[in-house]
Amino acid sequence: MTPLDLYNRIPEREDNDLSVLVGCYYNHLPEATTFSEQNPILRAVKEKVLIRYYKDHFFDNHYRWRLASVWFDAKPVMIIQNAGLEGEEFKRRIITNAQLYLNLVQHLNGKLTDVFINTGELIEPTEEIWGLDDFYGSMLDTSFEPSPHALLSGVWPYELTKN
Repeated sequence: MTPLDLYNRIPEREDNDLSVLVGCYYNHLPEATTFSEQNPILRAVKEKVLIRYYKDHFFDNHYRWRLASVWFDAKPVMIIQNAGLEGEEFKRRIITNAQLYLNLVQHLNGKLTDVFINTGELIEPTEEIWGLDDFYGSMLDTSFEPSPHALLSGVWPYELTKN
């Protein structure tokens, strides 16, 4: 599956709740230094941000798999994934539009800022990404129940592709 394939899907739901972008052990917006719900800039910018959820599934109320995309000014910016216990054990962001991501961060920070993006997180929207629509052997469009072996193994499908 490519990011473009995902962006063109109809999501399960949409919102602009930016709190899903930062958790206890993950941060999909580390460059946004003023990320706080109390920040008046953030409240204003929220209206320009849309999060599209393609799957946000809990197994047994503890193990989560979230596959979503973040849009800014009605254009796709990046794909985010969270998985594992409370969605904290695996996290990945795939930025498909670096300039728009920089604009998003600058708007969240309320000023122009120098931002460094890890080039390993930048991917062309048409590039195939193995495992993007797969979680513990369940595909995005299937019944979506993990195999007990996968849950007990502690090995995330994405780690199988690491060299």
